[in-house]
Amino acid sequence: MYRWTYDDVFIAFTYAKNIVDGEGFVFNSGEHFLGTAAPLFVLLLVIGDLLTPSLSIPEIGGVISGFSLFAGAVVLYLLGRDLANWFVGLALALFSIFNPLIYLSFSSETPLFLALTLAAFYTYFRGQNLIAAVLLALAVLCRSEALIPAAIIFAHMAWSHRRAIINGR
Repeated sequence: MYRWTYDDVFIAFTYAKNIVDGEGFVFNSGEHFLGTAAPLFVLLLVIGDLLTPSLSIPEIGGVISGFSLFAGAVVLYLLGRDLANWFVGLALALFSIFNPLIYLSFSSETPLFLALTLAAFYTYFRGQNLIAAVLLALAVLCRSEALIPAAIIFAHMAWSHRRAIINGR
């Protein structure tokens, strides 16, 4: 599936290859500059390469994307089921899996970012704030724009508990 991905993901692939080859967390050997916005994805690519040396790094990216797409669909099902009914959850899950645009980002960090962010919202809605915070922290390590859903959840939490905050409880 990596044959249909976009070019930016090859930055992560190069970082992962250089780590595996012993060059360190660098894009160009000898130049210590962080040029990837997805260090968690790079780390997962490296772990995947160490565990499955028969797969190429882009293929490992495809595996990560596949698992992430499935996990995101499960979370969407759970969200839809809990907020509406099982049919809405099923429709959300199926639309997410069969969305033709998702494959444009396959083998990249985007499906992982989406799965982590969706799981953070789901756990937050279930009152599991610590788990939501950990998932959002992982999402930020995957893509920095995860700060936006983190700010949304924080704002909702502050608004929902504004009386307790004002009264010091």
